[in-house]
Amino acid sequence: SLQWKAPVGSAAADGQTTTNVHQERVLAAEEQRRLNLLRKATLQSRLKSVETAVANNEPRDALEVLIRRFLAQDGAAGSEFQQQQQQDIAIFESRLLPLILEEKQLLRDFGPDHPDVKLKRQTIQTALDFYRRQGVRLPEERRQQQADGSAPGEVDFVALYAESVRQELAELDVRDQHLAQLVEDESVKARGVAKFQAKDEAMHAELARLRDLWGQLVTQVNQVSIERDGNGYVMKQIAPVKEELSMKRILKFVGGGGVAGMFLIAGICLLRELRDLRIMSVGELRRATNYSLLGTISRFTSVIDPHVIRGGMHSALRYLLAPRSMEAESYRSLRTALNVTSDNAHANVILVTSPETGDGKTTTISNLAIAMAQSGKRVLLVDADLRRPSVHTLFNLPTDIGLADVLAGEIQGLNALRPTFVENLQVLPAGQPPANPAELISTPRLTQFLKSVRDEFDMVLIDSPPLLAVSDPCAIARHADGLLLVVRLGKTSLVTARRAQELVKTHGLSVLGMVANDTPAHDLNSYSADAYYRDVTPRQPVTREALVTQA
Repeated sequence: SLQWKAPVGSAAADGQTTTNVHQERVLAAEEQRRLNLLRKATLQSRLKSVETAVANNEPRDALEVLIRRFLAQDGAAGSEFQQQQQQDIAIFESRLLPLILEEKQLLRDFGPDHPDVKLKRQTIQTALDFYRRQGVRLPEERRQQQADGSAPGEVDFVALYAESVRQELAELDVRDQHLAQLVEDESVKARGVAKFQAKDEAMHAELARLRDLWGQLVTQVNQVSIERDGNGYVMKQIAPVKEELSMKRILKFVGGGGVAGMFLIAGICLLRELRDLRIMSVGELRRATNYSLLGTISRFTSVIDPHVIRGGMHSALRYLLAPRSMEAESYRSLRTALNVTSDNAHANVILVTSPETGDGKTTTISNLAIAMAQSGKRVLLVDADLRRPSVHTLFNLPTDIGLADVLAGEIQGLNALRPTFVENLQVLPAGQPPANPAELISTPRLTQFLKSVRDEFDMVLIDSPPLLAVSDPCAIARHADGLLLVVRLGKTSLVTARRAQELVKTHGLSVLGMVANDTPAHDLNSYSADAYYRDVTPRQPVTREALVTQA
């Protein structure tokens, strides 16, 4: 609810002149909760002090003094307890003290069994019983309570105070719960009233704005009326305004829009070109790295006749399926360049890898192995990609036994080699992918295997995982004589190529050169060769028996 400080409906009655009653109740309840919290802390400290004193067997007089001090702090009638104490002492000094002194005199003169001593004790006990029934507590009795506990029928003042403190603490807990519920309920109502206040203030602000606008309009109307009455002429329309646009104006709009569109398209194309960091040509690849380019593999454009594929050959083996195509000639050029480079470097174990996946390294090494085998060399193709092997797919080989089994020590390396449908070419598949490929490659069995095949083959080509994907290529390259890097144009970025170059430099690997894969025809610098190899006469299907060595 709201309480208005100004009459409702007056100009002064706005959101600033109202009071949120629920909010005030919330503040008052919070203040009460704060006071309750302080009171609970005080009572808990007092109760703990009393309980500690009782546990330490403090004198009852000291406990009563402590409790009276607590009550005096609370504004209680502490003087009443003081008067009671003085009354107890007066009764003790006037009546009981003489009897006690006489009892001690008789004990000293006659002993504890004398009749006069027994009579005097009965008199003292009778007086004590009488005063006890009257609620009087004497010093001697207090001393007995410290040794034996409270006397029967007497109210324990300390226990009574402790119990009253506990009851007050329980009452404060209940009160705090009620206050918390009140704060929650009133807070909900206060938020609702606050929304109403905000809406009311917004409406008053809008009303004030409209009043100001109305005043400005009235002032302008009055000025116009004054000017109209003072001027002696009348304005009228001479000719109607044309509603249709002229053809010149339309041509201007269309021409301007066309020019703006062309500039926008050119800007977008330029921006995309600047942001595209892919290596698109052989020249860009040469500038990106400082490795020698051993060959360029043209993009696969030749159509393979299905009748030509025999004996489980894969369509990617273009050197066999299309020996007169530009793709086959690219592999021949790569074979020639690699033979010269490997002879100069005395390298017959070559690792073939690429910066990333999808660069075509497996297809390149498979066709290169076929080209070298058909030139008369004994070639071994090793699939060292133990994570995602694919050489067995191209040559249609089983994967029950492979390099993983050799590195695990389950079979000798020469016994795991597989013959292929190409003369002088043998393949060692990767086998079943192991759970720990990096550990297997790091074993000494890889070194032993490569030493055993060096003398058996003229060229050993190793297909490995991508260079930037895993650490396997760097581990394998330490056992190879050189590294051949395959880069796919239009896919590999400048950043990727430089990262691969830095990785090779960091590990100190020997790079024989690189191969530009998927090179477009216009970048081969051999347009006449393109026309020459496009005009190919059909040939008969290739079979196992028809495969011969191709120079």
